[in-house]
Amino acid sequence: PGCFFGAAAEVDGQQQAFSLITPQNYTPGNASLPVHCAAHVSRSSIERLQALPGIRGLSVSGTLPVADVAYDIPGFPVKLSMEALTPMIPTETKDSSLPACVFRFTAKNDSNQAVKLRLLQAQQNFVGWDGQADCTT
Repeated sequence: PGCFFGAAAEVDGQQQAFSLITPQNYTPGNASLPVHCAAHVSRSSIERLQALPGIRGLSVSGTLPVADVAYDIPGFPVKLSMEALTPMIPTETKDSSLPACVFRFTAKNDSNQAVKLRLLQAQQNFVGWDGQADCTT
């Protein structure tokens, strides 16, 4: 809960910023679900989308341990994609079970204007969380 990526781009002093999530599942109905339900979202996540809007969509493809994500952000001055990789070594369960992931973003500017791009990653601090209580408020 509470983990997301964000992107902001500035061209000629004009800035756009988005959370790199699709808002379709961020509904009051899903916020009312029990926190252990996979579709549960926090009310604070819904409120965050009011300040930092989500994107229109994304597409995911890949084969374990690599996932490729392409973001659909209308009007954003760069095409943004991400490759996510988790360590996986065949027949090495211990080394393949590391709680780690590598995220590599690619931004492509097809215009002739300079773009200042900033990326954000927000991570929930799970220290002390019991895995059940809503820790996102």
